[in-house]
Amino acid sequence: MSLIARIAGRDTVRSRRVVLALACMLWCGMTTAAFAAPRIVDLGPVTREGIKALTVNRYDEVAGAVPRPGSPGRAAVWTPNATGGMSRRLLPVVGDCIGSAATDINDAGTVVGYVTKADFTDRPVVWRADGMHRLSRHNGRARGINNAGDIVGEIEIAGAGHAVVWHRDGSISDLSARLGGVGSVAMAINERGAVTGFIIVRPFHFVGFLLSHGHLVRLDRLHSANITEPWAINLHEKVVGHWECNIGPPKCAQNVCCRGDGFTYRTGAIHSLPSFSKFSGASALGLNDRGVAVGVDTDDNATENPFFAVMWRAGSEIRLDNFASNPGLAQLTSADDINASGTIVGQAQPVASGGIISGYILYR
Repeated sequence: MSLIARIAGRDTVRSRRVVLALACMLWCGMTTAAFAAPRIVDLGPVTREGIKALTVNRYDEVAGAVPRPGSPGRAAVWTPNATGGMSRRLLPVVGDCIGSAATDINDAGTVVGYVTKADFTDRPVVWRADGMHRLSRHNGRARGINNAGDIVGEIEIAGAGHAVVWHRDGSISDLSARLGGVGSVAMAINERGAVTGFIIVRPFHFVGFLLSHGHLVRLDRLHSANITEPWAINLHEKVVGHWECNIGPPKCAQNVCCRGDGFTYRTGAIHSLPSFSKFSGASALGLNDRGVAVGVDTDDNATENPFFAVMWRAGSEIRLDNFASNPGLAQLTSADDINASGTIVGQAQPVASGGIISGYILYR
């Protein structure tokens, strides 16, 4: 064999070894990433809007608000950093604003929410790369944004809430005439422009809705519910939220208790989600395009904090405390949102809480 042939043979063998080594490294890396143990990062103190505090986009960027002693909270965004943790930045406010809160963030990092003025009224706003922009001179809140930049929420006109869409082209659609009732709120919008929220028929009677391409569906065909409150919608127009059929103690007949629970709606069918609780029920707060929902459920036998974070997947309810733990967090009390890769954000009770709520991000 000539020297050239020997060298070529060695190079061929060496090349094969290099290829095999690289393949092994790639497989090992993929295997480690695919089967890495779930972990939780403590985001520190947060404030909540109703029962929901945080939202997350596909890049694991989190939006919400942080508390300030003696004042309303301040809108904030958390972004992943090089050390595996999360870095927080406060969102700017202008004018006579004494507080703010972020309610949603899209994949471009655009954030929507509201600011609180000195008279404690709220105004809907959006935070873009060039700062904060007011969406209306009316009182109200922005509650959801899609990746196209369409925003939903409500404004107050003559004392009544009007569900609205702020379109990407700058135009505004008032949905109240189409929805009816004495008021309405738009909670979320998907990538195709379908909007979900609720209609206020009268005090303590809220009817959920789905408005898609001009077609209106009322989400009120569940047990005699007098409250259906949607929280999230995905690309496939699946809606999740919370329903109640009475105010006050549960009403039970024939071993069926009508008290409230999480619900899911898809293509004409509305159903209750499974719940560990027989008395207090659950609420679904977040949903991804794979159909996985997250929220909060109640422990009927708890002696202290009865709330715990849950996930609904493939028809089953899963307690998130079973996935991972964090030494500084005593209990995951709510799961507020989930992105396409399964990253979850929510609220937790710190070990030394003192009444403070912590935010968390759970990587699975």
